[in-house]
Amino acid sequence: MKAKSLFIALLLFFSLGLQAQKVNDPSLQNAQNWEDSEDTETLSGEKTKSADTSAELAKAPKGTINGQPLILSTWTSTGSNDIEYTAGRVRIGNSPFTSLSQSMLEISNGANAVAMVLKAGLGQRAHYGFIEEGRAGTFEGITSTIGWEPDENQLIIETMLDANIIIEPLGGNVGIGTSDPTHTLEVDGVSKFLGNMTVDGSIDSDRVKVTEISGNWPDYVFKPNYQLLNLSDLESYIQANSHLPNVPSAQEVIANGQDLGDIQLRLLEKIEELTLYTIDANKKNQQLEAENKELKLVLNDLLERVKKLEGKE
Repeated sequence: MKAKSLFIALLLFFSLGLQAQKVNDPSLQNAQNWEDSEDTETLSGEKTKSADTSAELAKAPKGTINGQPLILSTWTSTGSNDIEYTAGRVRIGNSPFTSLSQSMLEISNGANAVAMVLKAGLGQRAHYGFIEEGRAGTFEGITSTIGWEPDENQLIIETMLDANIIIEPLGGNVGIGTSDPTHTLEVDGVSKFLGNMTVDGSIDSDRVKVTEISGNWPDYVFKPNYQLLNLSDLESYIQANSHLPNVPSAQEVIANGQDLGDIQLRLLEKIEELTLYTIDANKKNQQLEAENKELKLVLNDLLERVKKLEGKE
């Protein structure tokens, strides 16, 4: 009789213990709440009655999240087959979260392979978008995207707003056409800029090529109809303006800078004009030399005559 009473007491003790575990164990509480609900929404968005609870639990995935069966976890269905998870971070891959990681979604791939793929329909752009909630005037809140454009065979980074695109390597370098850049931006290949480029600093180059509009090259200086100033007029101009004709003054260069291509043309024009002045001076010099030679002959002849006259006396 005593053994029977002891057995009944043990049964009551374990029964009370299980009830207390249900109260303290969230997973069991969720299971009980899920079982007690009249209408329960499954992950597929379908409604099921409490009478179907056992069958639904039997069909639920066997995996667990945060120690709970998937059907009882913080993964929830919002209807129309949508699923949300708001309890923490999600990691895909076999590398654990680091203490510095703040990512809500982390994808790790230890092998040398693609960790994530964005897929779109044939001929359609595959987008990865950034959304700022409450931003007005954008398509579904999207502020910027990274996408592959199959028709143009291009990877496109674009902003939907009047915003900047910044590459910030945090102390490293950016390489285009090279895997080992040694400068902030290093391009291995031919670069082309359509429009103006401003450089706040010096440019070091082995070669600079300036393409000028056809017809502006100063070979016109050598045309027969070119009006070359005589040296007297040129001297007067320099005295009045303190610079050569068709060359910007120091004040103009300080105010507007100098166009490298344009100033090269103007300097070449002056060099070609100087060449003409030199040719003209050389012609005059040759003429003077010829005249001087002729005068020497005349002078020598006169000296000979003088000597003869002096000898007769």
